Amino acid sequence: MELARHRGLKVTALASAHGEQFLCSRGADHFLPRDAALPSTAFVGIVDTAVPGQESAPKRGIRVDALDVRADGAQPAELS
Repeated sequence: MELARHRGLKVTALASAHGEQFLCSRGADHFLPRDAALPSTAFVGIVDTAVPGQESAPKRGIRVDALDVRADGAQPAELS
C-alpha cells in the first residue's frame, strides 16, 4: 500500500472491519469492509491480504490470484 501511495495512486483498502484504523494509518485513502457491496468505481488493481486459502471468489470478471510474500528489509531501498 505504501508503494502505491508513493507512486501517486489512490488506495482503497478492503478488509475486515477491525482492520480499518490500521490500514488508514498505513495510507489507505478509502476503506471498505470485506462484506460491503463493491462500488461501481473502476480500480486499476486490487490487493487483498486475506489469509491463504480464504481468498475472495472472483466477482464481475475480476481475476483472483494468491501469492506468498516474504519480508526483505533491504529490498525496499532498491525500489526508491
